[in-house]
Amino acid sequence: MQKEAGRPTAGAPQLRDLFARAVACQGQGLYADAERLCEQIVGMDPQHADAMNLAGIVASQTGRPEVALEWLGRAIALSPRKADYRANLALVLRQAGRKEEAMAANRAAIELNPKHVNALANLSQLQLDSGDAEGAAKSARRALGLQRDHVDALLNLGMALYQLADPLDESDPKRLAALIEAVKVLGRAVELRPASADGHSSLGAALFALDRLDEAGESCLRALRIDPRRADTHNNLGTVLWAKGHRPEALAAHRQAIALDPRSRDAYYNLGSALFKSGELEEAVDALERAVALDPKAELAHQALGFTLLAQGKLEAGFKEREWRWQGKESPLRRPHSQPWWQGEDISRQSILVWGEQGMGDEVEYTSIIPDLAARAGHVVLECDPRLVPLFERSFAGVEVVPRQAPVAPRLLQDDLRLQAPLGHTFRWLRPTMESFRTSGGHLRADADKVAHWKSRLAALGDGPKVGVAWRSKLMTKSRAHHFATIEQWGEVLHVPGVCFVNLQYDECSAELRSAEERFGVTVHAFADIDLMNDLDGAAALTSAVDLVISPGTSVAVMSGALGIPTWMLAPEHAIWETLGTDGVPFLPSVRMVHRPFGTSWDTTLAAVAEKLRAHLAARG
Repeated sequence: MQKEAGRPTAGAPQLRDLFARAVACQGQGLYADAERLCEQIVGMDPQHADAMNLAGIVASQTGRPEVALEWLGRAIALSPRKADYRANLALVLRQAGRKEEAMAANRAAIELNPKHVNALANLSQLQLDSGDAEGAAKSARRALGLQRDHVDALLNLGMALYQLADPLDESDPKRLAALIEAVKVLGRAVELRPASADGHSSLGAALFALDRLDEAGESCLRALRIDPRRADTHNNLGTVLWAKGHRPEALAAHRQAIALDPRSRDAYYNLGSALFKSGELEEAVDALERAVALDPKAELAHQALGFTLLAQGKLEAGFKEREWRWQGKESPLRRPHSQPWWQGEDISRQSILVWGEQGMGDEVEYTSIIPDLAARAGHVVLECDPRLVPLFERSFAGVEVVPRQAPVAPRLLQDDLRLQAPLGHTFRWLRPTMESFRTSGGHLRADADKVAHWKSRLAALGDGPKVGVAWRSKLMTKSRAHHFATIEQWGEVLHVPGVCFVNLQYDECSAELRSAEERFGVTVHAFADIDLMNDLDGAAALTSAVDLVISPGTSVAVMSGALGIPTWMLAPEHAIWETLGTDGVPFLPSVRMVHRPFGTSWDTTLAAVAEKLRAHLAARG
């Protein structure tokens, strides 16, 4: 941030000359000479406030905030209405870690001069420090309204926009708009100040959030070329490298961040998350516990620790740590229900509201708890995605199913509902051990008539087992792409003889299916008269009509497992917490994992799936 040196005060020509020389020395980095000249001036004129202000600036620039505060205090005592002095005082107070006092001093500067562009830019930085991204954006915009290319204001606005976008859902158009503006603003800042490591590092973070991975990595490298000891940039580079599939390099970058800043909570969190995904669970627990020790209120670190403990089969500790996802009262996962949360107490005479907390796949998976909850509670009301209402009503006798809507359905406001819980929360109380999970079957029931309809249609396609397939998520980004195979990589599987393949990929995929047929000469049968994304009751019936499902861990595999259909879930090369330390998914007993080992391609993994499928067919006779 910029400090105000002030202008030569009126007085003797000798004083004016000395002060001009002091300003020049300070500007050239000759700090000892500048400070000596300021002391000489004050010795000659004890009322020379500008010299005191400049001496304060020099002391700050040479890492002596307490000396700077003394000089600036003397200057302000002499000229209490000089906004420049107050703005400089704010900067030094921030440097000294006295953030509340810094904020007060900066606001005083702006009150004295509402058009003080540097004070407005500095205020935006202080607001960022305090977590007020919205306020920081407003202050930075005020500064830029006065000076369009004020670099510090541009940097602060860009980071504020990035922070405002961060908690929003990826599909929220406000998030995309904020990130695009952040990249534009930060790009302008580094154009004006190419040597700004802060600017390049912040630009890298914003580009990463936009899934522009190559550009993000290059921005991080530019920042490190300017300042190779920036721990935060090494940490950001690690996340980019991981997203690009460069596992060893990502781990090395996070470890370098920790070596540079052993108290970096974020570096330990990212290292622990990467180790978890690598399957190095003991090391992941150690890193995440260190992150939590550095910041006991770090919600994301607690959650990641919970996932890692669950992946080790440590259910009690893992489910407890996962509760941290609810600590933020403004969490986007929360529903606006007012009932107290169930904490495992007796509910045999109580009505309880339970609700899906994340995506449709999680709702389908977590409702495996509903039969046990219904057996324990006086009455259960289940709020869910409207597309799931028919399926859940059929599957859970005695459970009242209400579609999720905004505002909430009037039924959910009635007084008889005394408690509430998100579905995932109930596992802490109802699944304390591995023995408490069901060992066979599915918990959902498709419409019998619709299943019969689909069985008849599939039978007409020819003999042989009917295998449902899906190959990717609907949400495909560069950072997610290497977690999924393309349909063109399924050739080994699709060439297994004697199999009738059925499409379960739920979004628009006709071009991919045509490509597979042209490439492999094999038809993956798709049906235009069913909307697999929105007609979930119909999708459940079609899924129930096949003999086996092969799919990555999307809602297709989850739905199949929830229906009790034998399912081979293609796992990316990182650990999945829902396995709870097993080779399946205890939430969905009919699911078995097919892992892609680190360093291997999807082609290799799918070749192994093809061999497994041939062996499966041979065993069937």
